[in-house]
Parts: sequence; structure tokens; C-alpha cells
Amino acid sequence: MNRDTLLALAERCALAAGWDIALDEAVAVAIGWQRPMLPGVCGPNYEGRNRYEWHDEQQQPRGFYPPQFTGSLDAAATLADGWFRLCAAEAGKWEALGKTGPWRKAATPALALTAASLNALARTQESTPC
Repeated sequence: MNRDTLLALAERCALAAGWDIALDEAVAVAIGWQRPMLPGVCGPNYEGRNRYEWHDEQQQPRGFYPPQFTGSLDAAATLADGWFRLCAAEAGKWEALGKTGPWRKAATPALALTAASLNALARTQESTPC
């Protein structure tokens, strides 16, 4: 995990309008998930994407799609380190706070929690030297 990458993804979550599979994939990669190409499966699936089976940070297979961090509170909660608080903010915005802060606002509860969790993870990482 790279601090700058996690902070950039948190910002993308805060600015997103709703669930975004490309953002889910970027979050999964940032936290250590991998998607090696399956042997013998070369063509695109029905969505035009190559068939990859996602593996979590313990190298356990998890299926053909990453968790919906940006669309599901259950998936977003897996990123939170311990407890979190989620509140309705101003019209059309939600706020989330993880155990190590800070508050993050976003368009949906899942996006707010994902952004707050990525910020918390970033606080535990080193910054990439220039």
C-alpha cells in the first residue's frame, strides 16, 4: 500500500456520484488484492472484460469481481479498522469517521465510509519519496 495512492483513492471516493466498479477495482489493488488471468480463459466475458479471478491479500480466490466498496456498506465496512461512525450531512451528502479519523463527506454512505477508511489506512503508510 502506498500512502499517496490511498489518499488519491479516498479523494476519488469523496467526489464520486455513486457506485463505480473501476474505483472498486482500484481500491482492491491498492489494499493488496490481485487478479491473475485464469489459465485457459483468454477471451473477454460478456461485459467485454478479460476474465480474471480476484485474489485477496492472503491470496485466497474471491471471484470475478472485487468487493463493491463504493456501493455496499458491508464491503466498505471491511476496510474500516474497528469501529466507525456514519452520519447524514447536508442535503445529498454523508459523513463517515473511522477509528483513526478524519471525517470524510461523500454522496453515499458506502462512498463516505470507503473514503474515511482509505484515509485511515493512508495514515499508517509511508509517503512515496519524490
